[in-house]
Formats: sequence, structure tokens, C-alpha cells
Amino acid sequence: MRDGVPSASRRKLFEINGLNATVSYFGLAEINDSVTFEQFLDVFTKDHGASDLEAFANSLTLELCNRVDKDALKKCPSGLHVCGFTASATPEFWFVRNVRGIDDKNYVGFDEVYTATEELRGHHQALNFDESKQDFINQFGMNFANGDLRPFHYAWRLFDLFAENMVSEGVAAQPTSHEDAQKRLEWKMQAIAGFYSSAAIEPSIGGPITTVVLSPIVI
Repeated sequence: MRDGVPSASRRKLFEINGLNATVSYFGLAEINDSVTFEQFLDVFTKDHGASDLEAFANSLTLELCNRVDKDALKKCPSGLHVCGFTASATPEFWFVRNVRGIDDKNYVGFDEVYTATEELRGHHQALNFDESKQDFINQFGMNFANGDLRPFHYAWRLFDLFAENMVSEGVAAQPTSHEDAQKRLEWKMQAIAGFYSSAAIEPSIGGPITTVVLSPIVI
């Protein structure tokens, strides 16, 4: 997005070389007038030189603060999700952004600089942990959405209910592998993208749709 106007379809998800992790972005689509986020991340994910996710997130934050057009940041939300596993198989989720918060489903408060915080262990998983049982309440982890949050709030769980009913009716099979879960996820994203392309007043969600499956690897 540039000056509030949706840009052309671009790749949004990138695997990080040397780390068991990915990075995706939302909002602002251009670093400056000559470099897109797609071009920038394609290079940065290969040449970052970081040894872990925290170092990558901090290095990414510094690079963005130095390079992204400040006038554009004043007008538009810009955020990146860095997620994956550490060398000891611990999941981490780093949120790099210029936004200060969310009002209902809209990002508010756009800074000229980026900040980075780890959101999974320090906040979300803490809320998901049952002290009495010493176990996680939601065994299947967390969903983190970015960009236009409305379809995820309105439709995501409805898609899950539909799929569960189709399984109970014997029309569809329950996912039993990473590949099955990945296909189910891609179906939900395609459904949202299809709605926006055919019915939305501003078709700001499109493609290409890219998914990556990460698994914990203990070194």
C-alpha cells in the first residue's frame, strides 16, 4: 500500500536463510520510490547474517528505520511478522511495526520508526497457559493475522465450522498431516481472496497466496 492506495499483487512471505523461520509483511508495500518490500526482503532474508530470530528481528528493524521513506510511514501502517523456531525448538513470534495499536480492527498511530517485540512467549503463550494443569489451554497454538483484519475476524472461524461439519457428514477428511493442514489453510485464504476480487468495493486482498510449513528441529 502507498498513500492508502492498494499496490499491485506481490509476494508477501519469505523463508529466512539459515534460520527455521519466515518473515511476512503488511501495509506499506515500498521501502522507497525505487525499492519494494518484496525486492528488499528477497535480498535481506538471504544476506541478513543473523544467528537467531531475535538478532534477525533487531537487524531488520534497524535496516527498516534507516531505509523506509519517513513521509510514507506517517500515512500508512507497516508491519512484519517474523516467526519460527529457535535452535532448541522453542517457537518465537517477533512483531516489527510502526503502528502503536489497533482500534477495533484498524491499525492506529503511525510512527516514523519501527519497533520489535517478541509476542508469543512473553504475552500470548502466557495467557494460554493453565497454571493448575501445567499445560497449554489451546494445544494447537495461535493464529496471528495482519493486513486487513476484517475477513479473519468475520470468516476464519466460520470456515473452520464449515469444514468440521463436512468432516462429520463424511464429505471431507480430517487433516492428519502438515500437508493436509497447509491445504486447508490455503483454501481459506483463497476463499477470502476470491471474495475480495469479485465482490469487495476495494479489492485490496489478492494473490499470490504463499504458505510455508515449519517444524521444530532440535540441534
